[in-house]
Amino acid sequence: MSDKHLVKLQEVFSNVFDIDTDEISHDSTMDSLDEWDSLRHLEVITSVEEAFGVQFDMGDIINLNSIEKISAAIQGKLEK
Repeated sequence: MSDKHLVKLQEVFSNVFDIDTDEISHDSTMDSLDEWDSLRHLEVITSVEEAFGVQFDMGDIINLNSIEKISAAIQGKLEK
């Protein structure tokens, strides 16, 4: 994923979790961010979909539990 997309993802996560963007990296996961719980997960996914103009399949949403996986999924959607 490009740096531009990573910055945009960091901004989305920062807004949803109300934390600084520097607390969010390409390596961030549900386990590494205390704010990222199951309820906030849906909020993150919805915000990512809106920010990038993509839509994830319901089955995929459960597995999008890291910035890296979300980045890859966005890239896959944008390449289609």
